[in-house]
Amino acid sequence: MHLRNGGLVKLVCGSILMSLSAISFPLAVLAQRPPLEKQQETAAAVTSTDGTVMVKLSNNTNTQISYRAIGHTENRVLLGGEEIVLRDLPVPITIVAVREDDGLLNFIVTGSESDFLEVSLNEVPSPDKSENTIRIQNDGQIFLY
Repeated sequence: MHLRNGGLVKLVCGSILMSLSAISFPLAVLAQRPPLEKQQETAAAVTSTDGTVMVKLSNNTNTQISYRAIGHTENRVLLGGEEIVLRDLPVPITIVAVREDDGLLNFIVTGSESDFLEVSLNEVPSPDKSENTIRIQNDGQIFLY
């Protein structure tokens, strides 16, 4: 290839600009995503009396589950068959959980009253029914995804 008068510089600069535009495109698409409440239905709702909620997690699997209330707890382990109550979680709050054997989980809200939420963590064989995140919004709406 024979390039004159800075043609190589233009070629390289053009390639860099094309690469940068390819990187920024997915970010633009993500920025246009609708809010969570527009993407899916509410699983349940709780009412926070003082800006906090309690969440009871029940591990109904035969394996350990690692969980974390983002920004409020470190990673913790919940053994199969055990349950734990997380107290004084400020809303909004996101709780994530994963099976340590890499199996799939499904969250089922088994009860919600006032500022107390009960969630069952169950084994699920199909990825289309798998969830690993609970999100409690400021207004008490609960989303599972």
